[in-house]
Parts: sequence; C-alpha cells; structure tokens
Amino acid sequence: MITVNFDLIDSSANEIFSRLIITPASGPIVYNSQVVTNDDITAIERGSIVSVPLVPNAYTVRLIGINTTSEFYINLPSSIDNTTVNVKDYIVLNFPSSSLNLGISLTSYAQVTNINPYSSSYVQMKYVNGFLKSVDYYEHILVASGSSSYRSLFNPSGTVNFYNLNLTSVIGHNCPSMTSLDCSQNLQLQTMDISGSTKLSNFICVNIENTSSLTNLDLSTCKALSNCFCNGNHLTTLLLPTSCSLTRVDCYNNMLDSLVLPTTSLLNQLNCFGNNLTALDVSANTDLQILSCNDNLLTTLDVSHNVNLNSLNCYDNQLTSLDVSNSPLMNYLDCHSNPLTSLNISGSSLNTLICNSCNLTALDVSADAILNTLNCSSNNLTTSSVDNILNALLINGDVGMVDLSGTGNASPSADGYATASLLTAAGWSVTTN
Repeated sequence: MITVNFDLIDSSANEIFSRLIITPASGPIVYNSQVVTNDDITAIERGSIVSVPLVPNAYTVRLIGINTTSEFYINLPSSIDNTTVNVKDYIVLNFPSSSLNLGISLTSYAQVTNINPYSSSYVQMKYVNGFLKSVDYYEHILVASGSSSYRSLFNPSGTVNFYNLNLTSVIGHNCPSMTSLDCSQNLQLQTMDISGSTKLSNFICVNIENTSSLTNLDLSTCKALSNCFCNGNHLTTLLLPTSCSLTRVDCYNNMLDSLVLPTTSLLNQLNCFGNNLTALDVSANTDLQILSCNDNLLTTLDVSHNVNLNSLNCYDNQLTSLDVSNSPLMNYLDCHSNPLTSLNISGSSLNTLICNSCNLTALDVSADAILNTLNCSSNNLTTSSVDNILNALLINGDVGMVDLSGTGNASPSADGYATASLLTAAGWSVTTN
C-alpha cells in the first residue's frame, strides 16, 4: 500500500483540486479512511490522505485543478511500497492545449521530476531548493535533465531559457515552434539533441569557464538557424545546416578539427578561434565581414572570394602565405606568429596590420594610404625592405605607429634612419633596430 499525503501542498488556489484519478488501481483506493472509486473523489482538501494498493508499475495520480483547466499528475514509483509520501515530492505538471496564457507558480517543491507544458502559450514555473530532473514540451517535446535550484520561463511560442541550471542533457524531438534556445553555463552538460527544431533561429550554449562536457552538437536539421553561439565547450563535432540563413557562428574555444559551413552568402561573422582546425573553407560565404580563425592549425587560408571582409584574425596558425588583395574593404589584419614568407596586402584598405614574428623578408605597404598601425617586428626584413616601408609611410602622410625592430630584421640604412626621423617629427612612433 502506498499512502499519499496532501497535507503539505501549498494553499494557493492553483493547488486546490476538484478531482483525483489514480491509475493503475489494482485494488481498493482509500480516501480519508474510506474505500472509494475514482469517481467518488470530487474534491481534495489540504490534509487529505489517499492510499492506493501497490502494483508493479509506477502510479499516476491525476489532479484536476478547480480554478484552472490545468491537470496535475503525480508519478509514484512502485519501489516506495509501504511508505507515506508527500505529493510535492513527485508532482508532475501537465497543461492541455486549451489552457492558453496559463501562468502557474510553484515554490518549494523538493523533487520535481517532470514538467509537461503541452502547448500553453505562456507557462512560468519557479522553484526554490528544487531538483529538476526533466522538462518536457509535449507538443514540442523538449527534455532538460540535471539538478538545480532555479526559476525558469517556458514559452512554447518561441523562447526557451535553460541558463545556468546545472543540466546534464537537453533532448528535443520535433520542436517546431521553438525559435530561441539558451542553455548556457550548464557546466555538466554532456548531451544535446534538438533535431526537428525547424524554426530555431537563435541557439546559445556558451560556457565561459570552458568546462562543459559537451563534445557533439548536431544542428543540421535547424534550417531556420540565424545565430549559433556554442563557444567554450569541448566540441569535437559541430554539424551546421547545409543551407540556411545563418549570419553568425561563434564556436571558438572548443576542440574542433573540422568545420563545414553552410553554403550561404549571408554569413557575415565567423569566430572559430581556439580549436584544432587544419582547414577552413569560406569560399561560399561572400558576405563574410569578420573572420577570427586564430589559434588553430591552418596551413592555408583562401579569402579571395570574401570581397566584403573587413577584419581578419588568423594569427598563431601555420600559414606560409596569405593574400588579401581581393578584400578591398579590409581595414584590420592580424596574422602574427605564422611562418609567413609571403604577404600580399595590395588592394586592401588596411589601417592596422599586425604581422610580427613571421618569416617575411619584404613587405609592400605602398598602396595602403591609410595604414597608421604597423607591427612587423621580428621577421627577416632586409635593410632595403625596412627603408621601403619607412618611405611608403612617409609618402602616405598619415600619423601612427610602426615597429620594425626585433630579432631577424635588419637595421635601416642611413637614408632609412633619416626617413624615420622625419616620421617621428611628423608625429609617428617609430621603432627600428
């Protein structure tokens, strides 16, 4: 026999019930010391005691609210035979599709194991010192598992927020109405499956501490995806939709060794630095404006098709050559700490170029009239190359900073020193060997 004690149910209106249905019932149901059937129980008051006989499977106690059309379920595991249980320890919430704009606030539930909002347009549930084990969207089935004390908002019309809930998994199957999902700062997260989320536009799963255990992320069926933020996990696999309206991808500080981007021209920002990428194809992403692929293992990088690129960070890779001449809008380039022997910046509009700690023997900056920040220290520049750079900066007439010092670079000639003095007099900060 299992005894269900309703005495500890909070006394708010939404927790006074008009009807109790217990299934399965293999024997008599005892309600307030009287043997009853399901049809006999038409009101549940605070302090009511209901006992049901043990059956091999879990019990489902169905409570229908007096003041709402909501239905409350309680799952009683068969393993608690001969035990008195508090209803709040096993409550399950179900909201049928008719209960539109329903707001339910539940507090102090010790072990809520399931939340089933069905298709209500607005459901808010608050927990204090609760342990959430799963959250189910029934029409748009979404399950989040873990344990935490938190308050959360579930809105089947679009936005789902699972931020910082100590979840270990988020499983979704056919969530056609979900447009935004934020499950950031779940440091124990291991599993993510939201396949079938055809309207998902914004996906956010960011972990600042970079301690998440999430290694695989498949968003290939999310055809409406516009923004993807999944940085700071331990991803070794990231699958993006092959065709979508994706405009931004932040997947930096993971463990990716490959990344296949959608064949869309709409992508304008890609931040994939801090991975193990050995190759990166951005040839189809012609609207790309910002690319940060630094701190990887890239040996080549082709940006010849990226005519709208204006910022490129590709430092700390294994590039031996780089050509940005077909990116006329580029104003910022940082390619330092690569074994570069060739760098073509003609045709660009650079005002900042950082290319220190490479293997360059020459650098032509004569076409960059607005270049005002240049760090080309610690390369293999010859004396004539150093002189040519100083002369080009003087002719361009701008004011800024240039560093041509460091191990490997030659000193300027006497004429070069004279040019450096003129630049200094004009307001430049000039550093040479």
